[in-house]
Amino acid sequence: MIQIINQLTETVNSTPNQTTSIAPCLLFQKEKEYLLPLPTQQIIDSHLSGMFPVKVQADQMVYYQAQLQLYHNTELIRIHPITDTKLNYHQDDYHALLKARMPYKEEQDLIAMTKENLARLDYLKG
Repeated sequence: MIQIINQLTETVNSTPNQTTSIAPCLLFQKEKEYLLPLPTQQIIDSHLSGMFPVKVQADQMVYYQAQLQLYHNTELIRIHPITDTKLNYHQDDYHALLKARMPYKEEQDLIAMTKENLARLDYLKG
């Protein structure tokens, strides 16, 4: 059985991909040049303890009940202290979201919309 799996793996990895016309094993060799080494096991364990993945919704809201640390790849980009309220957000993040979705709006209009929308969220969360 192991021999069959190894043979299948060899065949699949050496057969050119239909999209790229390049064998996966060749692409991996090139990609390895850009890969960084894995962090130490201690660092990995510290990130995994008590970590639960959550889905980021289209409105950029994440629903969770503890301190929330947001990462992009391995870079920590935001820490949200979780309060007793239902919604926790960061004003700069919300403003950036509006700006990305409405690039045609003037900055002053985006600032006003951010304040108005977040005030509505504050009202909803009680």
